[in-house]
Amino acid sequence: MLQIRHVFLLIIVAAGLTATALTPPFSQDPHYHHFADSRMLLGIPNCLDVMSNLGFILAGVIGFALQRRRGDLTPPLARWMRSYCVSLVLVGLGSIYYHLAPSNHTLVWDRLPMTVTFSLFFCLILASHLSIRLATTVLPLMLIGGVMATLYWYHSEIAGEGDLRFYTAFQFLPMLLAILILLLFLCRELRKPALAMTLILYALAKLAEMSDTGIYAFTGFMSGHTLKHLLAAIGAWCVILAAPARHASYRRSAFPEYGTAQ
Repeated sequence: MLQIRHVFLLIIVAAGLTATALTPPFSQDPHYHHFADSRMLLGIPNCLDVMSNLGFILAGVIGFALQRRRGDLTPPLARWMRSYCVSLVLVGLGSIYYHLAPSNHTLVWDRLPMTVTFSLFFCLILASHLSIRLATTVLPLMLIGGVMATLYWYHSEIAGEGDLRFYTAFQFLPMLLAILILLLFLCRELRKPALAMTLILYALAKLAEMSDTGIYAFTGFMSGHTLKHLLAAIGAWCVILAAPARHASYRRSAFPEYGTAQ
């Protein structure tokens, strides 16, 4: 049954999409690729920005191994959690590739796997708080939309008319919706505190990214962008920790669309 809080979410989606469409196109800031810490260590350019991405890879590999031994999630969430772990490995590899030689041509390979991670994270929240069927419908749309938004930005930059609007909306609108969903709805399977911590760490990571030079000047050894990677990797690990042990009877009562045959 449609409630006021559901309508509120729909209004936010409509407002976000409308604002994106009405916003004038804007390109990627060319200074974005000039990071505070460009030191070469151990023969690796931009070494700490590169190596800090190992956190994503470790989280993905360890998380995948843990999920393979657990049967405590309903089938769709279990598949999405495993896919989420794989996407973290791809995020780490894509970001390593980008930071070895930062440019728009390498940044696209950093952003493409991130759209997959964002999509899976949002749909895990959607399934656990609202409806598995809704999340199943939304996930392929988000995956396609994320890839298209990234490729559209990249080809617009090549054409000399960069347009970052749709990728920006894809990154931030689902995160805003995720915050509202956590506040407005009960979480029926995943651990809400762990999901909330992911969003908090993501916000801190974005703040660290914006303070790249200031943090590097303050610490003298770690830039804001390196800290961003570390905070985001810890946040990604919190998603994996959000899956608690559950009994099958609990899953059937919380998710009646899945019975014993599942």
